[in-house]
Order: sequence, then C-alpha cells, then structure tokens
Amino acid sequence: LVIMAFDNLSNMDEMSWKLIQLFWDHGMNVMVIGASRPVTSQELHMDKKFWSYLHNEGIDSGRFVKMTLSPMKESDVDLLVAKKLGHKDSKIDPKLSRDVYVQSGGMPHLASAILHELYKNDLLEKSENGVLGWRQDLDGAREEAPEKEDKLEVGNIGELVLHRMDALPSSVRAHLNLGAILGSSFELIEVVTVFERYRGIQNEDKRKHAKAVHES
Repeated sequence: LVIMAFDNLSNMDEMSWKLIQLFWDHGMNVMVIGASRPVTSQELHMDKKFWSYLHNEGIDSGRFVKMTLSPMKESDVDLLVAKKLGHKDSKIDPKLSRDVYVQSGGMPHLASAILHELYKNDLLEKSENGVLGWRQDLDGAREEAPEKEDKLEVGNIGELVLHRMDALPSSVRAHLNLGAILGSSFELIEVVTVFERYRGIQNEDKRKHAKAVHES
C-alpha cells in the first residue's frame, strides 16, 4: 500500500489535480489523503465533473470519504496545555488555558506553537500553590514599558509568529524574503536577477549564470 498525503489542497493547481485524477483512475493499492480549507471559503482548482463524480459514485462505492474536522473544544485545549507543559490539568491556571484557546482558535498546531513560544520566552511561572500560569510581573511590565517592541506580547499570535521569524538564521530569512518577492510562479532569469543584487553578478553574466543553474 502506498499512502500519499497532500496538505492545502485549496492551493493545488489544475495540472496537479489531473495527476490526482490519474491516480484515481489507474492507481493500484494507493491511498490519497488530502486536507484543505472548506470549499465554501476557497474554491478548488479542479475539474467540476471529477468533483461531482467523487461526491456521487466515489462516495457510493466507498472509495471517497469526506470528513469535516472542527477545531478543538476548550476542554480539549485545557488537556493539551496540561500535557504539553507536563502538569496535571488541575495544576494549570484556567486563565492561561483560556488565553491559549482564544488565540489559537482551537487549532492544535497553533496552540502547541503558542505554548512553545511562551515556555521558550520564560513567560510562565508556578504560583505558591503549585499552579502554572502567566508570570505575575508581565502585566505590570507591559504597562510600564509598552514601547519595548522586542518584548513578546502576551497572547498575541501575530507577535509569536514574528518572534519565531526573528529567531531564524539570517540566511533563512533572506530566502524567505526572496520567496515572498518571487511568489509561487517565476522565470529562472528572475531568480538570477534577484541573486544579482545579493552576489554582485554583472549584467552580461546573467545568461551564463542562468544557463549554469538550469544545467545543474
């Protein structure tokens, strides 16, 4: 059995969907697992006839199974917080669990990422009765020094993501910047042009470098 897993199917192009259809029509002992946002919020770039076939003959034959995954309940996030931090749920401050639930929207990956950043940035502490929660000095410190942009803003997922980005090596951040500029579709010469700025490639050498990259 070969299992193929695809994430963000909502971003998959039409030709990739045709490849999936070939697996469906001719594959043997192949299981395809895909995840996407609700199709009501983002349309899939696939053949409408194939989509209709999946939801009719595909479901009737048992070959196609559609599942809707909902966010975790607040009680589930409470258990996740306790397990991730290595404490009993009774020893976790309800305010901490509530903040993680609200900021993550009940998404397990986001909740785990938030807890990782909180622990790494030393934003948690145990109270005298052994309950783990926010550091008691955080609210006061934030009120006294709101202008400090390098401080991690408590309970703000945007700030958490930015801090994770800032922690990346400069070379990785440079490549992320290039990816943001180029987008998902670009010509090879555009890559060479961008790297010209970084590495000082002369104008007349552009084609030569493009050819070398292509041949490699």
